[in-house]
Order: sequence, then structure tokens, then C-alpha cells
Amino acid sequence: WSLGDFFIGDTKELMDNEKLVQQFGDALKYFWEIRVKDLFPEREIIVELGNDLMGEIGLCITMYEATS
Repeated sequence: WSLGDFFIGDTKELMDNEKLVQQFGDALKYFWEIRVKDLFPEREIIVELGNDLMGEIGLCITMYEATS
């Protein structure tokens, strides 16, 4: 999921602020990790924050289950 897709309307100034977008991504990652541990305590769910993940553009967040 591209974090830029979260913002609607004229957000060019906001999206140009890399520090703010990174902080938003860090907060999402933190809360997603807490939530998936609560929902699926027996599973190893990975929450990943990175650039251009899985064909998305810019800073992205994704989650998946680790395989053994």
C-alpha cells in the first residue's frame, strides 16, 4: 500500500515533506504490528515499511506471514 494513496486532494506540499511521510509510515508500522500480534498471536506476521515495494510507488507498507 503506497502511503501517498492515503492522502486525498492537493497534498503536493505534504508529500514533498519526506520526514513527515516517514514519521507517518513509522506510526502505521508500529500500530499495525501491535494489532496483528493481538489478532494473530500464534502467527509470525511481518509488517514491512520500504520504498517501491511490490510495484507500488514511494514509501509503502505491507504485511505478510513469515514462512518456516
